[in-house]
Amino acid sequence: MKTTAHENTPVRLKGMGKGLCVTLNPLEPIEYLKEEMSRLFKDLRHLTPNAGIVIDIGKQDGYDDVIQELSEFLKENFGIASVSRMSGKRSESETLMLSGRMRSGQKIKAKKHLILLGDLNPGAEVFAGGDILIIGSCRGIVAAGQPDNKDAIVLALDFRPTQIQIGTLMAAGVPSSPNQKQPEIAYVDNGVIVVENYVEANLFGRLTSLEIR
Repeated sequence: MKTTAHENTPVRLKGMGKGLCVTLNPLEPIEYLKEEMSRLFKDLRHLTPNAGIVIDIGKQDGYDDVIQELSEFLKENFGIASVSRMSGKRSESETLMLSGRMRSGQKIKAKKHLILLGDLNPGAEVFAGGDILIIGSCRGIVAAGQPDNKDAIVLALDFRPTQIQIGTLMAAGVPSSPNQKQPEIAYVDNGVIVVENYVEANLFGRLTSLEIR
């Protein structure tokens, strides 16, 4: 599946500092937007109580009535503490960290890095502008370094994705090493996605000094 399909979805969820950001198209029918929000938030209820949500409608002006109605909807149905509208320059250091299991049909996008403390089940999809770290089983679709960052990596404790993409490179059913009990890392080397035992590869141990990713 190409990431462009994900980009065209009417409602998207991503990390923003210590809160969550909901990107949506205000031209869509309000009831449809509520349905899409419910689909995204229903399995993240443990994150939403007292959480702060920012609604991003892009560069479009107006639509205060839409944001107000969606704000009330989120507060009433998911216990959101505060809902505000995106304003000013967006941060490029946004990282999304989630805990739990992602089920088939769920799609999550992070502005930069994405960390999942749990399993990515078959049929679930994660997209990130930077690295993807799955502290659990990876058996769904992962797309790191979107749209064109080939320096991104994908790390999982149990690496069995149905499809993996790093930057513009894509591979389906990438085989993992025989020892499934070891964490594995996928990265791009000479234009090819390579999967190796994380400890043995020791990619970052080779660095002579600390670097910001």
